[in-house]
Amino acid sequence: RQSGLYDRLYTPTMGTPWPTLRQMIDSRHTLVWLHENVGGGAERPWLLDGKEWTQDTPYEFRTTGEFSCDFYRGSPTAPLFLVNHWMSNFTSRIRDAGVVNREEFLFNRLEQCRAERHMIPNYVAVDNYRIGDLFASVDRLNGVS
Repeated sequence: RQSGLYDRLYTPTMGTPWPTLRQMIDSRHTLVWLHENVGGGAERPWLLDGKEWTQDTPYEFRTTGEFSCDFYRGSPTAPLFLVNHWMSNFTSRIRDAGVVNREEFLFNRLEQCRAERHMIPNYVAVDNYRIGDLFASVDRLNGVS
């Protein structure tokens, strides 16, 4: 509360459509807090259990041909969709990011995941976001480029 962020927390209700980003900005509720393993319960309803609210893709790919949009974790009915997008080759992560974070590669994967999962990705996890075209790809996916 001392940080001033408490009043910015968005507290969704399961089964209710999420507002648009514009609606969240206008309401000044722009902070979504997802925790990997637990939620906040009745005492902290703004602390969302990530596995209850999010479904995601696998995240261990050694080659670009291994990328998939398959269901990996979370609940298959969760309203948020996370696309994990990086290669798990420890020794070549920067070089790999230069390949997989290029707009055409990343955008095509996001489009593929949207088509296969029938959900638009709500967020994308990448390694080395400064390398490549993450923001251009997401803007293009959202039709704002």
